[in-house]
Amino acid sequence: MIGKRRVKVTMCIILAVVMLVPFLSACNKNSDKQQQVSQNTEDQKGDEQKKTDITLWTAWSEESGMGDMIKEFTKKYPDINVKHVKFTNTDDGNVKLDTSLMSGEEVNVFINFGVKRLVPRAEKGILEPLNNYMENGSYNIEEENGDPGYKPGGKYYALPVGATSTFVYINEKYLKDAGLSAPTEDWTIDDYIEYAKKMTKGEGSDKIYGCNSAHNMTMMWDVMASSVIGSNRYFKEDGTSNFDHPTFKTSLEFYNNILYKDKIAFPYTEYKATKMMNEDVFLSGRYAMNIGSNAIVRYVNNAEEYPEGFKVIFAPAPNVTKEQKDNYVRGVSFFDFLSMNSKRPQEEKDASWKLMEWMATEGNIWLTKVGHIPTWKKINKDQVIDWMMGEKKQYVDVESFKKYVLNYDAPSYLDTKFEAYGQIYTIAGEEADKCLVGEQTVEQAIKNMKERADAEIKKIK
Repeated sequence: MIGKRRVKVTMCIILAVVMLVPFLSACNKNSDKQQQVSQNTEDQKGDEQKKTDITLWTAWSEESGMGDMIKEFTKKYPDINVKHVKFTNTDDGNVKLDTSLMSGEEVNVFINFGVKRLVPRAEKGILEPLNNYMENGSYNIEEENGDPGYKPGGKYYALPVGATSTFVYINEKYLKDAGLSAPTEDWTIDDYIEYAKKMTKGEGSDKIYGCNSAHNMTMMWDVMASSVIGSNRYFKEDGTSNFDHPTFKTSLEFYNNILYKDKIAFPYTEYKATKMMNEDVFLSGRYAMNIGSNAIVRYVNNAEEYPEGFKVIFAPAPNVTKEQKDNYVRGVSFFDFLSMNSKRPQEEKDASWKLMEWMATEGNIWLTKVGHIPTWKKINKDQVIDWMMGEKKQYVDVESFKKYVLNYDAPSYLDTKFEAYGQIYTIAGEEADKCLVGEQTVEQAIKNMKERADAEIKKIK
């Protein structure tokens, strides 16, 4: 009996163990899964922690192409998280950027629009020298994009990633309505004025002006001087300022006359009062033509409505005289200078350099989305047109665009003298502004520019 009972007990134990094995195995598997999930979660957290956050400051919206550009960059560099920040490319907007840079706030990579913005920032020590980053990699600035001009002591503080050209854009309908043909390469500022007079019509709020002043005359007032003098227009050979060169007076007189004598230009005072932009006014049909830059293409692309029969054609920037041989504003000149904040941690600087190098090379084509001309030498003219115009080609005369906007063969200028450059630029703008709002004469403005600029140059010698 006892033997049988022992056998039964043993059999029960064995049966219980057999039944427990699958359960224990499942528990072990569940435990393994939980450990794996936990490990994966930790790995994901680790990957997230490895990402470097940086900011890119430009004057353009994410919707204009910057958002898509950053997505494309992130595909190649998933370990870098780029936040886009838009600032306004005005004097006030650049002051806010400077304040952020000086305080060491979260500004990593940003665009200086023109050497007038680049030079003062480099002189303040807030821009990271880029030579070491170039030497440790394969990027060669002059082979990939070209000589940026500004490299004090052989140091590079920016990559020239974008360029602009100066030309005349015209509402083709207004041109035809006035019985005018497209301007030719030998036209002058006198011809420009005659064209504008013939295209001006109406009165009061219904008036259509034949031409334009500019929403920011501090940038455009001296275009005639630039066209004649070219590089280093602010300086004489002896190092003093060059504002007594006759073309500076000619340039300021030109704008003063079309505004107040001939009254054929959209009012500068209205721009100042309303904060409107040149391109928006053009697209509303309020004026017929303007001496401007390729930013107009961005506005044409982004517009939702156009004046009846609207199409924009392009013409060369006018010469000052019939005898002028070279016009230095007709070519393509560097304008967008990409820099890095020197006051950020090294980890952020390393990530910033990857973004900068990419934007200067394979990502450079994205500058077309905001109407600027890419500088990477491996991009051709047809690519620029396709990317820049997109679906809005019917509103733009493509052939005149190729000929005058993307005129890589025309003479251009490259400034290499920068003594008191930022101060001189500011002085010139201030005095021109006073003239164009009627507070002083052309002669007084030019005299003040010369005296004040010479005083600033003297301070640093």
